[in-house]
Amino acid sequence: MILAIIIDDELNAREFLKKLLFRHFSEKITVVATCDSVLSGVKAMAKYQADLVFLDIQMPKENGFDFFRHFDEINFEVVFTSAYKEHAINAIKYDVLDYLLKPMNYIDLLSTLNRFENRKKLVAKNKNTEALLENLSTNVGTFNKAE
Repeated sequence: MILAIIIDDELNAREFLKKLLFRHFSEKITVVATCDSVLSGVKAMAKYQADLVFLDIQMPKENGFDFFRHFDEINFEVVFTSAYKEHAINAIKYDVLDYLLKPMNYIDLLSTLNRFENRKKLVAKNKNTEALLENLSTNVGTFNKAE
C-alpha cells in the first residue's frame, strides 16, 4: 500500500484530491495526512514516513520548493500539484515524479501512480543488482581458488 501525504494551503484542493484518490485508487493508496503548509507537511513526513507527497507550489510562508530543504535525504517521491504551468521547468531540477495541473482528474492520477509503481520496481531491481554484484565481488576469491 502506498502511503501518501497531501500538502496544499487550499482546503478545497486538499479535499478534492483526497476524495479522488479514495474513490479511484483506495486499493493502492492511503492518504495518511492532509497538510495546509510546508511545516505541517514536514511534521507529517516525520510521523508517517510516506512514500508519496502531493505538494502544492504556491503557498504562504514557504513554497513547495522549500519543502526539500527540510530533508537531508529524499527517500520518497513528490508530485507537484499546481494551477500554474510556469513552475514546471524549475520542478525538473528536483527530479519530481510528476507535475500535475489543477484541477486533476482520474487519467492524470492513473498515469502518475503507474509511473510511481514503475519507478519503485526499477529501484528494487537496481538494489537487487547491486547486492548481487557486491556478493560476487566479495566471493570472487572463493570461486577462483585452485587447490
